[in-house]
Amino acid sequence: MSFGKDSRKTGKTGKEDVIREGLPNDKGYKMKWRNHYIDGHIHFVTGSVGGYIPLFEVEELTREFITVINRIKDDYQMKFVAYVIMPEHYHFLIYHPEGEKVKSFLRTLLAKSSSVLLEKIKGYDKGRQFNWQYARNNLPKSIKRNYILTTFRNRANGNAEYSLWKEQCRVLPINKDDKLMVKIDYIHNNPVRRKVVNTPDLYEWSSYHYWENGKVVEIGIDGSCVSGFHPETRGFHLETSPKK
Repeated sequence: MSFGKDSRKTGKTGKEDVIREGLPNDKGYKMKWRNHYIDGHIHFVTGSVGGYIPLFEVEELTREFITVINRIKDDYQMKFVAYVIMPEHYHFLIYHPEGEKVKSFLRTLLAKSSSVLLEKIKGYDKGRQFNWQYARNNLPKSIKRNYILTTFRNRANGNAEYSLWKEQCRVLPINKDDKLMVKIDYIHNNPVRRKVVNTPDLYEWSSYHYWENGKVVEIGIDGSCVSGFHPETRGFHLETSPKK
């Protein structure tokens, strides 16, 4: 199947699609993101840890995050098509026939995972030292547990004591058959671009091995919304129209 044309204007950043709003500034416009949740679409999701702290260099924290994902995705009957969990951010391709369910799922995931991860971090010894290999944005290569909590506390708004996630997820509905493979390749090659590994098969926290050889991966993948996949041609069709 093919999706109908989307009337919203999008622009290419070279990494991911963004929605442009005409908000003038000294550069003519600025980029402002608005999430869209559309029935019958696979959604490309991006989320980041506050302060770009690479929490997911810590295997224990990564596994805690994955446990929460698997539990909540089952509760919402959410289908994961592809994913990667990077040191300080993640990308998902997820599907539910109702767009609003995607929105609710992500809201619940951020809240529950934040609670679980913060409790785990607060349980570490106050003097615990974290040595990062993939720190970004001038983050010190070595920080203590209290530095992490202070960063999240300083980012909190309203009644929240901490804010673990940088912001709400950024969500882009996939509206073309050929765009899905582009996003899957983008997801699986993210660790290579960051020079975390040399080839995508060496990275543990992604769905690469499901797509390449059908192996079970950490977050359960459900390819039932995708049919006709042919590895030799890298082509297939999305089967995601809402049933009437």
